[in-house]
Amino acid sequence: MERRDFLRLLGVTGAGTLTACDAKVGPQSLIPYLVPQEDITPGVPTWYASTCRECPAGCGVHVKTREGRVIKLEGNPENPVNRGKLCARGQSAHQNLYDPDRLKGPQRLDGRRYLDVGWEDAVRMLAERIGAEREEPGSVVFLTGLQTGTRARLYREWADVVGADWVMFEPFAHEAILEANRRVFGEAVLPSYDIEAAELVISFGADFLETWVSPVRYARQWSRMHAVKGLEAEDGRRPPGIMISVEPRLSMTAANADEWIAPRPGTEFLIALAMANVLGAGGEAAEWPPARAATATGVPVETIERLAALFGERRSLALPGGVATAHSRATEANVAVNLLNQAGGAVGDTLRLTTPVTGAVENSYRSVVDLTTRLKTGRVRAILFSETNPVFTLPPGLGFAEALRQVPFRVSFSPVFDETAAHCHLLLPDHTPLESWGDWVPEAGVLSIVQPAMRPVFNTRSTPDVLLQAFRGMGAARAGEVRTAEGEAPGGEAPDVAAPAVAPAATLDAASWPEYLRAAWADRAPDEHAWAEVLRSGGVWQGGPAGMVAAGAAPGVATEAPLDFAPAEFDGPADAESYVLHVYPQIAMYDGRTANRAWLQELPDPSTTACWQTWVEIHPETARALGIADGDVVAVESSHGRVEAPVIAYPGVRPDSVAMPLGRGHTRMGRYAGGRGVNPVELLPPTSERHSGAFVYQSVRVRLTPTGAWLPPLKHQGEDRQHDRGIAQAVSALALAEAANGHAEHEAAAPGAAPHEPMTVERAIRDADADSPYRWGMAISVDACTGCQACVAACAAENNLPFVGPERVAKSRQMTWLRIERFFEEKAGGGIETRHVPMLCQHCGAAPCEPVCPVYATYHNPEGLNVQVYNRCVGTRYCSNNCPYKVRYFNWFTYEWPEPLNWGLNPDVTVREKGVMEKCTYCIQRINAAKIAVTGDDPDAVIPDGAFQTACQQTCPTDAIVFGNLKDPGSRAARLARGPLAYSALDVLNTRPANFYLKQVNQRVEAAAEATR
Repeated sequence: MERRDFLRLLGVTGAGTLTACDAKVGPQSLIPYLVPQEDITPGVPTWYASTCRECPAGCGVHVKTREGRVIKLEGNPENPVNRGKLCARGQSAHQNLYDPDRLKGPQRLDGRRYLDVGWEDAVRMLAERIGAEREEPGSVVFLTGLQTGTRARLYREWADVVGADWVMFEPFAHEAILEANRRVFGEAVLPSYDIEAAELVISFGADFLETWVSPVRYARQWSRMHAVKGLEAEDGRRPPGIMISVEPRLSMTAANADEWIAPRPGTEFLIALAMANVLGAGGEAAEWPPARAATATGVPVETIERLAALFGERRSLALPGGVATAHSRATEANVAVNLLNQAGGAVGDTLRLTTPVTGAVENSYRSVVDLTTRLKTGRVRAILFSETNPVFTLPPGLGFAEALRQVPFRVSFSPVFDETAAHCHLLLPDHTPLESWGDWVPEAGVLSIVQPAMRPVFNTRSTPDVLLQAFRGMGAARAGEVRTAEGEAPGGEAPDVAAPAVAPAATLDAASWPEYLRAAWADRAPDEHAWAEVLRSGGVWQGGPAGMVAAGAAPGVATEAPLDFAPAEFDGPADAESYVLHVYPQIAMYDGRTANRAWLQELPDPSTTACWQTWVEIHPETARALGIADGDVVAVESSHGRVEAPVIAYPGVRPDSVAMPLGRGHTRMGRYAGGRGVNPVELLPPTSERHSGAFVYQSVRVRLTPTGAWLPPLKHQGEDRQHDRGIAQAVSALALAEAANGHAEHEAAAPGAAPHEPMTVERAIRDADADSPYRWGMAISVDACTGCQACVAACAAENNLPFVGPERVAKSRQMTWLRIERFFEEKAGGGIETRHVPMLCQHCGAAPCEPVCPVYATYHNPEGLNVQVYNRCVGTRYCSNNCPYKVRYFNWFTYEWPEPLNWGLNPDVTVREKGVMEKCTYCIQRINAAKIAVTGDDPDAVIPDGAFQTACQQTCPTDAIVFGNLKDPGSRAARLARGPLAYSALDVLNTRPANFYLKQVNQRVEAAAEATR
């Protein structure tokens, strides 16, 4: 949109309303606004309640639109899954909507070229081919990702009627947890874990703060469990809880643990067995006393006994592993954790089987292995793909891509031309979730709605609508042949929780997918008023039956082979020149489905701060022994494949292991995904875990060979140490408890620093005009910050921050106004301690940037903000040179937003051009909007605390960032800034910042165990 057109449209400003989506909403010409639509006012945002579909967690979202275009997502505070918070992938969802590389409409393969085809012709082709093949049992296969709710029900009905086999494949399906729970508890469900209620949490490879099951939910629970109580009066409940991580790699979760224990790869579960042994468990645990487990794992006996004592005395919870423990003993590993939870009394307390959560798919990988065998025989005549990319996510050794060529008719519903779509004859692009109708069941008793927030950007069509049209085109059986009975769960299998009475009207005779969906919700929303309330709130979660739970994959028989509690086995020779390969899902890329989003490609990894590439994590000692350093390219070779990637020396990996992130290495999918990095799955064999059938991600040993090449390490942070500058400070829990009054002393002062007066809230208040009712500031908890980067992504979405690309990241020209500094500190007893510090403009009272600006482009406003006037800036960069925090960013170029990515820009924030300096503004557009909405025409009215939030504060899953008016003594930010943990970064420079950091509180687990005894 041109600036003049935008100003012409901008009639009013203010707060928007939360409403249900109207099918008419969408980008239109100027003329309709002469007679505005009922739910759209130019200049005023319209909000829609929906569900995030970036991963199986199913967080509730509020989608912000302006003039019919989606511009921002926020968490839905009413949804019990995420309580208003959102991760980085959720914040980037509208980049998926505006992906410039999406398929623009249906296409068919003609020789070696894809030709455009109309939807009616495309659906007719689909109906004819499926209709011709449906008479032969098993000749049609419908392969999808995880599905729940009404869409799962429709897929099952459609497959039953047309005679197709419906198979669900989810790369991280937690099959081993299901099998272990079936063996120990008799129920193959994914339980709900109440981390908040626990006093001690031990994670055996569950990276629950990054990608495991529901990271936003568990991050919030962890922060409440682990937080220092007593900083505010209402929090004085109990001492902070303890979190311990047992895994061979320092994951994001392990980096935030009070103690990281790194056993030999594939042995972590033996520690759980030995702990259960100490607590009196019999059976398998009796065979693993601490001494034997210590020998196998390399963890001292004293450590195992100490953990067991803590676990037995406190209200505890042990978390089973995800991809980190997906090795040849995955089921045994999860059984061991279950036995520990039983011995410690967690079952029925902090671990509940009565409210299972979504994310697990029984027999997921095994079903695809069986399907591959069928494909090779030529018996499958037609295959359809929806929300899955098996050619990329499966190991090449399985031969899926080659087997796919045996199928005469292949159809992809993917919105993008990914690796699987490249093997298909017919491309029928689906809507994105922000353009779609649907629902999702993230856990028992929670039904979330999915509704479109705008018209489709391209000529796409929802997959359920296409299937319904194809069903009618086949002249298939009518509603009487649809055999799903009232009250029966999708898939025809009785669920473990009560299912709702599904309205009989929801049949394949429905004229459209929205009509089918509405009929399925008829029992919960019998009239239009109730339906409107569902759309307003985003779903139903006020207790009641679970209903519409996930449909199972193709049935498989769980093996009853005896369990073998021995260290996991790894393919390849175990010698001094080989290393166990640890592959893991990374917070931005997940399994690779989000790879074509520039914001996520440029998002720093929480552990290494790297981006845009695949790297090999090697322990510094190993790197020195091999004579390699950061950026040196090595060939990583197993007996199943070979890839090349640059090295990053990382102290969070064992010397006998190397690690690589999943998600990159696409050959298709778009300009930001294609050719970026490598896919470490190519190094893995197509091995199934023998009990659960799960894919064994941790399965090989590799050899490293330097190639002599060098690639610049694309890292956002060049230095891992603070060098005694006191940027990320910490205090022990014991010292905090002993402090009677006032602030604890600073952890370290800069060498040779002159004495100074510590920054206080009172000094900060004096830096705003006396007549102003505001002095804006922040309280940022180093203790609560996990480094998840959600705030970084939210800031980019809110403030139109450009992505600069890998070449400019290599020159340190990234434009993120907010960055997460990650520092390592040596622990007194050995090992490393990780601290995360959100670093942004400090809005200093004595800002070094202000006096050096020759054109007064940066100045101090009456409310204490350090303001940047873009139109004045002439690009001298004096301000950046003078900023000790290095939080000012210079536009070396006018960064491009390929059409239609520019549709998602926030019209309330200026898009900067080259030659202009920019930085954090405390979301000043939100401050001004709150003034208009709250104070109105009353000049004496003051914005109350909590009336609005900055983008980073609003999305932070752990509430590490608190923004507010420091002049209001009752504001949460002011109360925290006056607390015993508050300090200012680089306080000795006397810049008088408005950001107050709260020290990290380190708990000595040894002392806690001694106190327990």
